[in-house]
Amino acid sequence: HITKIFLLSDLHCDYASNREWLRHICSREAEVDGAVNIDFEKTMILVAGDVSHDLNILRWTFQLLKKSFGEVAFVPGNHELWLDK
Repeated sequence: HITKIFLLSDLHCDYASNREWLRHICSREAEVDGAVNIDFEKTMILVAGDVSHDLNILRWTFQLLKKSFGEVAFVPGNHELWLDK
């Protein structure tokens, strides 16, 4: 049963600093928008495009998010249209 929805966009995980930020957000020790004690299993994250044009980075990002949040939804952006094989 989902009780919260987070929305993120333009993660640009091609950059190591952005991947590190995302790791921190998913660490369950992070404070997200001032909220503490987030029940990640009851939280959905909606990722609104521009994660990466690299399929391996895109896969890494969603694997991390799936391990951390109860539900993950994704809307592709223009960067995903440029995916490298």
